[in-house]
Amino acid sequence: MADRKSYVIVCDDLWISLLGKINLIGTYTQDIVISGQAVAVPQMVFYFVCETDKEDPFQSISLQVEFPGDAPRIMPVQFMPHPTVTDPTRNKIVLKQPFLIQNVILRPGRIKATVIDGGRAIDAGGIWITSLLTTSGH
Repeated sequence: MADRKSYVIVCDDLWISLLGKINLIGTYTQDIVISGQAVAVPQMVFYFVCETDKEDPFQSISLQVEFPGDAPRIMPVQFMPHPTVTDPTRNKIVLKQPFLIQNVILRPGRIKATVIDGGRAIDAGGIWITSLLTTSGH
């Protein structure tokens, strides 16, 4: 199996333009800081970027996001046909897929983002949630 890589960008919202451009709104670049031990938010978007060799394309993947103190949320990815015309020197296939999660309870700890490729888990990173209650004494 080819060397596969993945990362995730976390934001509040995402817009897709008529021409297919993705606009990430409210992107988190540091820890998410909450005012208590648990805070409800209406939604979060996890924008996954997954890369594999052209000679070993993805066959079946799912995206998984696990919030502290909550069960994992899983989304199977439906594949679109690859373009038939592409630069022959291109040796990587990159899949970009948003994962909208609604009605989220944020608690202190790490949000884990994972790509499940067959039965193999690829760590896509994540982001930490920090409470003002636990950091105010520092």
